[in-house]
Amino acid sequence: MTVTAYSYTRFSSAAQKEGDSLRRQLALADEWAAKHPDVVLDTTTRDLGVSAYHGEHRVKGALASFLKRIEKGQIAPGSYLLIEQFDRLTREAEVVAMNLLTSILLAKIRVVTLNDETELDETADAMDLMRAILSLSAGHIENKRRGGRLAEAWADKKRRARETGEILSKRGPAWTVFNETKKRFDLIPERADIVRRIFRECVEGFGSSTITNRLNEDPTVKPFVEGSSGFHAGYVLTILKSPSVVGTYTPTLWSKTAGERANRTPDGSEIEGYYPEVIDRDLFERVQAILAMRSKHPKRGRRGKTFPNILLGLGRCEACHGTLILGNYMNKERVRYFRCYNSSRGHRCGNKTRYPLPPIQERLENFLIKAKFEDAPVGDTHNIEPLLLKRSDLQRRIENLLDLMEAGEPVGDRLRVRRGELADVDKAIAQAKAADLLARHRSHRDAVVEALDWVQSFRNLDGDDLYTARAKANALLNDAFDSIMPVASGGMFIAKNERARWVGDNAMTDWFDLPDEVTGAALAKAKTPVIIQWGEVSTYAEAEAFRKALPRAAPDAFDGFG
Repeated sequence: MTVTAYSYTRFSSAAQKEGDSLRRQLALADEWAAKHPDVVLDTTTRDLGVSAYHGEHRVKGALASFLKRIEKGQIAPGSYLLIEQFDRLTREAEVVAMNLLTSILLAKIRVVTLNDETELDETADAMDLMRAILSLSAGHIENKRRGGRLAEAWADKKRRARETGEILSKRGPAWTVFNETKKRFDLIPERADIVRRIFRECVEGFGSSTITNRLNEDPTVKPFVEGSSGFHAGYVLTILKSPSVVGTYTPTLWSKTAGERANRTPDGSEIEGYYPEVIDRDLFERVQAILAMRSKHPKRGRRGKTFPNILLGLGRCEACHGTLILGNYMNKERVRYFRCYNSSRGHRCGNKTRYPLPPIQERLENFLIKAKFEDAPVGDTHNIEPLLLKRSDLQRRIENLLDLMEAGEPVGDRLRVRRGELADVDKAIAQAKAADLLARHRSHRDAVVEALDWVQSFRNLDGDDLYTARAKANALLNDAFDSIMPVASGGMFIAKNERARWVGDNAMTDWFDLPDEVTGAALAKAKTPVIIQWGEVSTYAEAEAFRKALPRAAPDAFDGFG
């Protein structure tokens, strides 16, 4: 009966392909086979350039395939597994390594180490197994020692990078190239422009998949990887999240578990200015906020060629709180309406109401200006707080001096100095408050202009311009709100952060707490009375902000606001 001997050859790095490792292992297998003429040699089981330290070859390499064939009975009992020495089989920890070896032996596969022609089978005694485990342990310890030295070297490199700005490696982001003369990274202009475009389109409301499609459809855009089939959504998302675009390098520690993706964890503080900056930090942080919001409220559904559903990710049914989808009235392609997705498929909802798109969009146009104005970021008060603390300290000192004066102590000069300092601080506080007020005013103005741009974005547009405008509108709504619920009785409820408000054709209520059951009926019971009629403003400052924000090109737009 013919017996097959399977030669398993492996080496750790791709660079070893140019060396003698493969030739030597195959030569040893040929020599052994020549001494056993009754054995057929099979040399197809090879893991070339695969490390055995993390066990990757054991779970998805050629060795893994061999082990599966053993389990399926495709490797006949009595066959041989030929390895140069035990560290070719594995360099994992001793318990894992011994379990691998004994599982092969118990399947009645004989293991031969070619360097000393030792043969083991299921009858191996304690001394045979002891010698095997010592050999396996030696391989593991050697790899662990090398890994420790490498980790120490990288830790020293990271220390020098933080202290002196030294570059750790010539490998940088795909939009950079290492300058050998200046020992730094330079931007590749055309690739940097693509990165800027990715961030710009994200802010404009495009998701990573849409951005990817637009890049791949643009013949002027070349992939970063030579010979690649194009960009991929996962890579675009990685770019959007990478602090390297603002010049920051994040040192990491690398760990690996067999069969799983490598895990990277932060290793100390980030290193600023390590790479050249592609975008400014304000834009980067804005995109991170957008991505966090999209992750919290993922937008699902088809965007189509014109992005018709501006409520994508937001629309909710008043009966079941399920998703609203967009449809067309029969023979009226351009007249669209929202309907409950659950009801359309007969699933836990009987709400057959159709909510026409035009009045919903009109209400949003009116409401968004007011809402964005109210929610606009306030001014930066970080310069005021230290001054207030200083003023409090001066007041305490002055009160102490007054107590001493009443006790007859000669503190008049010191008191005058402290009162002069207090006057200076009061002046500085007044200036800081004025600057803060200006910042608030500018923030409000920007918010109103943004809303007005959105209102006018759908007019006289088509094709890609219309898609872009509606994508921006959807992004703006998703950034501002958690859900939008039209109701058959009139108007709609808009929710944000456990609160909601009702918006009608020409009025809206104040914010009120969401009830436990978020349905149209429950919200109607919980809503507060109407407090704002369209065309009315609360304060003179608000009226002034609207008046200055309205563009001259549209003097009659929302002319009721102040």
